[in-house]
Amino acid sequence: MICTEHKTLGALHAVLGAADKADRSSICPWHAQTYKACTANEVERPENMEHLLIPEKRTRQFLEIAEDLGERLKCSLTVENGNEVIIKGEPFDEFNAKNVVQAFARGFEPKTAEKLLKENYFSKYVDMKDFLKNEEQVRRIKARIIGREGKTKLYIEEISGALISIYGNTIGIIGTIGELEIASAALQVLLEGGTHKKAYSIMERMRRKLNEAE
Repeated sequence: MICTEHKTLGALHAVLGAADKADRSSICPWHAQTYKACTANEVERPENMEHLLIPEKRTRQFLEIAEDLGERLKCSLTVENGNEVIIKGEPFDEFNAKNVVQAFARGFEPKTAEKLLKENYFSKYVDMKDFLKNEEQVRRIKARIIGREGKTKLYIEEISGALISIYGNTIGIIGTIGELEIASAALQVLLEGGTHKKAYSIMERMRRKLNEAE
């Protein structure tokens, strides 16, 4: 479950700052992961600057869109050392821009990545190597998630409402909390070797419950 109690960077730091003297195991996973992403380079980087590595295969497209994307994100976006994106702007804008650039780096198209600028949209990334033993298993499970002519991936997106990218060894998901939970449940079944029938059944049941709650 992703916590939405604290959606701004300032509030997030306040929550975890207050937790420094307490047990951080009580902090929700989303807080912990986001705090780690926000502060990993905090000591090393200059003030008002973020940096992020993107796959070299995505660099050329990024260079083509960087100027326009930067204007929309209210940040300066430049590329150094081949594939290192430098993000400069106000702290909150940098935080949002880094989320968008990360989504692009994980295979999402810019318009899809920019959905993360909306307050109720979040992202989740799963490294298949964390679940699978070798490259052959990764290739096999990736094929199962995509499906013939992409039909499995499309069906998960259709039922869950989330958007999915499979890039390299990473599965990326963008959507609302409910959408992320539905898509994640189906993908979890497939990652663990379960059948498509089981994945679809769980997903469809969760979608019905979510619709009823709304």
